[in-house]
Amino acid sequence: MKSFTGLLCLLLSPSLLAHAKEPKVAPNRVRVTDAAAWEPRDSCGELAYRGQLWILGGWFNSLEAPPRDVWSSPDGATWTQVTASAPFQHSDLAMTVTFDDKMWIMGGWYNGRLPGHSASNTVWNSTDGVQWEQVTDHAAWSPRISAGLVEFQGKMWILGGTENYYVGDRSSLKNDVWCSADGREWTLVTEHAPWSPRAYHAAMALDGKLWVYGGGNYVPEYQAVNDVWCSEDGANWTQVTASAPWPPRIWFSGVVSASGCGFSAAGRTTHR
Repeated sequence: MKSFTGLLCLLLSPSLLAHAKEPKVAPNRVRVTDAAAWEPRDSCGELAYRGQLWILGGWFNSLEAPPRDVWSSPDGATWTQVTASAPFQHSDLAMTVTFDDKMWIMGGWYNGRLPGHSASNTVWNSTDGVQWEQVTDHAAWSPRISAGLVEFQGKMWILGGTENYYVGDRSSLKNDVWCSADGREWTLVTEHAPWSPRAYHAAMALDGKLWVYGGGNYVPEYQAVNDVWCSEDGANWTQVTASAPWPPRIWFSGVVSASGCGFSAAGRTTHR
């Protein structure tokens, strides 16, 4: 079973990293609901789009196919099931982003540990969560899960990931960078970025740069890092720090706030 521990708030800027160890006032968090309408899950797609929060697919357990339901909410408390069965199959650990006024889901894992499991490089988009268009069934990048996916300079960017999940190893991890203006045609920006091959990391666009930080691998050999990298073009990267003050972790969230600050939360810092 997957689990998440810990909480951090990090402002991703070289000038601010130096002050990351200073005491900070905890944000005022409010529990909106004790039990949302959708079934408990992890590894789902999570988006903010057209004034709604969206949940796409995810993972219930490793011995069944992943759910393909789509839910939306205006406030996080009241949820509506938009569809019970979207056409994309690989919804476990898929990559999601909003781009060109559409919701996008791509890559992902199917069928857990069961026979016929696989990773994907299909790309889908939708404007309503009900009708989904398959933009391509085979993107130029290899099938993978848990890559970074962000919008930057008018394009979507794929960063790293892993080609296998339960039966993968270090050779499955990627540190390539791809970009696309339409989700159909993808350009390889670099085959091997200087940051180590990784999945389950955070990626964001902030301050005119791409950022990659944390991540590693889960099975069969757990590894996690806490380095931070940035790039203005996806090809040339600068290591901002080899060891940020927060513990190395995988499976954590990274978002950019409306005020232009980068925040990261939770994650897994141990194998067990």
